[in-house]
Amino acid sequence: DSAVTFIKPGETLKASDINLTVKGADGRGALTVNGGVQYQGKPVKLAATIENLSRLTGKDGSAATLALTIPGGDIRFEGTVQQAKAIAASGTLDVAMRDIPNTLQWATGKAAGASIPTQLDLNTSLNVKSKQYTLKNTKLEVDGLETAGDITANLEGTVPAISGTLKFGMLDLNKLMKTP
Repeated sequence: DSAVTFIKPGETLKASDINLTVKGADGRGALTVNGGVQYQGKPVKLAATIENLSRLTGKDGSAATLALTIPGGDIRFEGTVQQAKAIAASGTLDVAMRDIPNTLQWATGKAAGASIPTQLDLNTSLNVKSKQYTLKNTKLEVDGLETAGDITANLEGTVPAISGTLKFGMLDLNKLMKTP
């Protein structure tokens, strides 16, 4: 039985039933990590590939894929990653969260606030360079509220700079208001 327990004052985190296969860690081919783990009593599945480790630190980076399934959601990335001076990535990002409050409680051990949305679907063309994040051709749906557009976030300074254009169809504020 494979298990890891991390304990710090006031908090215990546990991963068990660890079943991960790592191939290519010698750097001669693609690096792949596949498998699953029970984290905080719930299943997590991971499939990740970096096609060429030697190109990862070069100017062009390497093709990469990530598929992560956590309780209540899925995260998928397909594109290019680079780790030279800072992390960089570009490609398609898909996030589908079906039960955000329960996912947050699982991840943090604390109940989510009453105003937290329940569902989120995101599809975007992501570009990350250091602390600059650009989301183009973004389609976002949160609890039935849909929007599309482009967003840029620059986290370099003391105060984050966020800019962009999002287009909404008919805006139904009743969907945003949670009744007690």
